[in-house]
Amino acid sequence: IQIGTPEELVVNPATDYVAEFTRDVDRAKVISARSLMRACDGSEHGGTVAPEAKVASFSAGIVAANKPFAVVNGTGKPIGEVTPQAVIDLLAGIDRSRVGA
Repeated sequence: IQIGTPEELVVNPATDYVAEFTRDVDRAKVISARSLMRACDGSEHGGTVAPEAKVASFSAGIVAANKPFAVVNGTGKPIGEVTPQAVIDLLAGIDRSRVGA
């Protein structure tokens, strides 16, 4: 048994059973910008998004902009960024940590 938010269960399943149980979940509706963000690299941003925003709410915009979106806190300060490639990978079901493994 694993207790957590839907996002925690999908992103970090504790067992193979939990991974199988959550396999068909629409990740774009569960995973937030915070889970996909990386440190800002100085690139120009195509928009901003809140850390808790679900990927489904900004996926079309970030792909159309073809630029990272800044993940901003409540005062508008960037705390990271999400890249269009990270969103595309999520939507396509690609786990870059396993590619080539």
